[in-house]
Amino acid sequence: MTIGERVHFLINANKNLSASGLARHLKTKSSTISGWKEKNRNPSSDLIIPICEYLGCSAYFLLTGKEQSPARVQSLTEEEQQILSYYQEFDEDDRTIIKAKMIELLREQRKRATEFGIDIAT
Repeated sequence: MTIGERVHFLINANKNLSASGLARHLKTKSSTISGWKEKNRNPSSDLIIPICEYLGCSAYFLLTGKEQSPARVQSLTEEEQQILSYYQEFDEDDRTIIKAKMIELLREQRKRATEFGIDIAT
């Protein structure tokens, strides 16, 4: 999967995201976003971080389709390791859907917190 395809997959997997929303976030045309998929092009390097901010994913994931290095796993609790173990049983497409749903839930949580004047670290 190319970077452009991964962008579109993440958008399609999350009902709160859209290609037009990403275009507005990047201050570019919707045709630029659709070109990443239709013309098999990838976004320029200066857009990677803003794209990740919009999609709620890491640059490492956007560029590789993989999670960060497993070196961090040692600092996980037993419960977190079990959740990660379950997650690893899914294929790449299902993992992308799961991540998109988690991002959606986090955004909803942050929105509710903001409505109550609570500051949640992003």
